[in-house]
Amino acid sequence: HGKQIHLFCMRARSGDSPDCESLHEDMDILKSNALEVVKLHARLLLQKADYIEKANNPHLEQLRRDIRTAELRLDRIAGTKSMLYEEYKAGKYTKEAFKRIQLENKTESDRLERNIEALKLEIEEWETQHRIVCQSTKNAEGIVALSEYRPEVICRLVERIRVFNGGRMEIA
Repeated sequence: HGKQIHLFCMRARSGDSPDCESLHEDMDILKSNALEVVKLHARLLLQKADYIEKANNPHLEQLRRDIRTAELRLDRIAGTKSMLYEEYKAGKYTKEAFKRIQLENKTESDRLERNIEALKLEIEEWETQHRIVCQSTKNAEGIVALSEYRPEVICRLVERIRVFNGGRMEIA
């Protein structure tokens, strides 16, 4: 990505500090420590992604079943429309009863269509999140497999690494 990683003193922003002069950490040790911490975070991310995947699969299947049930109900309502009219013409229903049944069917159809749209939107949102998690999982798998510090791979998961006196690091 062309990014350069610099070792700098956080206190240098506010002026010269004797702490900054003593900040001479072994870069190889810092890289090794950073790699181990980043790999640990990557393993945790993989475990969390696996847990989320397992927890969401039953919910996703339930959403799909709910959509199918609502679609079948819509098909039944649509299928009874002409039959209802024929029965009305044959005198089985009064005009008021026919209109009431039509209104009930229309209200139910509208409710089912709104419900289907909401369920589809929920599935779409889950799929978008799933794609993001899959990309993060691929990045995490690449980091877990690292045997040496490689900034071009680590930067896919980590924005920055700050080093403080004594080798303490902040990884964001």
